[in-house]
Amino acid sequence: MSFWIVTDSGADLPAEYIQKQKDVTVLPMMYQIDGQFYVPDGSDANTRAFYAKLREGVVATTAQITAETWVEE
Repeated sequence: MSFWIVTDSGADLPAEYIQKQKDVTVLPMMYQIDGQFYVPDGSDANTRAFYAKLREGVVATTAQITAETWVEE
C-alpha cells in the first residue's frame, strides 16, 4: 500500500525534508494583501515583507489554489 501526501505551503515543512520525500507534494498557498495576490517563494525577504505588512495592520487572506495551478504542479 502506498500513500500520496498533498499539503499546501501553510504546513511550514522544511525544504530539506520535502526534497527528501518521494510521496509528499506541497502546493503553493496564495495570499492576498491590499487587493494583490501573492504566492510565497520561501525567501527571507518575502517573509519579512509579509510580516511587516501584518504589523502595520494590513489584513491578509488566503485562497485555495486554482484547478489550473493543481494541474501545473
